[in-house]
Amino acid sequence: MMFLNKFDSRFHLLTVHLIRNKPLFICRAIFRKLQLKFSKKHRFKSAMLALHYKCNLSCSHCYEKSFHKTDQSMLTFDEKKQVIDECLRLGILAFDFIGGESHLDSNFEELVRHAKPYKHYISLATNGLGFTREKVKKFRDMGIDKFNISIDSWFADKHDEFRNKKGSYQSAFSTLNLCKELGMSVGINIVVYKDYTKEEGFKKLVQYCIDNKVSLAFKLALPVGQWQNNFETLASESDKQEIERLHALYPFLTRDIHGNQDNSCPAFKDFFTISAYGDVMPCNAIHISFGNIRQAPLVIILQQVKKMEMFSKKYKGCPPAEDFIFIQKVLSKTYNACPYPIEAKNIFDELKK
Repeated sequence: MMFLNKFDSRFHLLTVHLIRNKPLFICRAIFRKLQLKFSKKHRFKSAMLALHYKCNLSCSHCYEKSFHKTDQSMLTFDEKKQVIDECLRLGILAFDFIGGESHLDSNFEELVRHAKPYKHYISLATNGLGFTREKVKKFRDMGIDKFNISIDSWFADKHDEFRNKKGSYQSAFSTLNLCKELGMSVGINIVVYKDYTKEEGFKKLVQYCIDNKVSLAFKLALPVGQWQNNFETLASESDKQEIERLHALYPFLTRDIHGNQDNSCPAFKDFFTISAYGDVMPCNAIHISFGNIRQAPLVIILQQVKKMEMFSKKYKGCPPAEDFIFIQKVLSKTYNACPYPIEAKNIFDELKK
């Protein structure tokens, strides 16, 4: 265990349950790390899959709301299985089910099983609402390894205000505690907006994670969705410095860029996102479609992406959250797009050619 933790900081995700039930995944992850080190061959590590955009909350900072601005139809059950099959052929190691609340999909359990959880890491992004002990145990036993629960503040009233639902804070922490009791890995996602790192609600939640060894993922505020064009909410330099300080002291407090030694953007390098309509996107914060699995195989779409200058070089940090040039030249063009997301060929000149 100590070897694995030194080998790759992301192995803090290891739990007794994972070691006992997914030795094949652990072997694949170690082999992939060695393969990358000695052959430099690029392989995607994970895929983020949105099964739909239905949700049982209406959060004031939701960045997925814009996906309702479309006349596209949602992927069918068979098409969702096709997406998973194409990801499996790419040899990815992990599936991250996002949304909306993906577990509300009527075929969610069958889709998880289709993703071969015995050899893949499976995580679920959720607000924590509507979970019972029986449901958490069922999800654990079918192969889901981690719940990533969104919590906005240590204070219940502040969290509930963001989520526009009284009692959502209690539900989130209830689900978190159920995961801990049942031996499932669990983490907290928190949105960091301007100067939030100075507030008590942020500090106390961070301290809770430190004291209880709960992984915490900092998500920088994005000027998309409900906060479209709202640059006043973007995290300040002092916020980012505080996050880096915390990460240096406690490696399980992270940003998505911390998976790379140079803190570069992992979009279309380590992972990619597929929308509930089949659009292949860099991540769930850059709402630009570089192709649709209904029109071309996933492997072909990703091969074309590699040829683009934007994704052949390393971006420091998170472009849609902190690069104002990227926001003005690229992200802003998504704001009035309909249907949504906007097609990449309508933004990038090299694709027009």
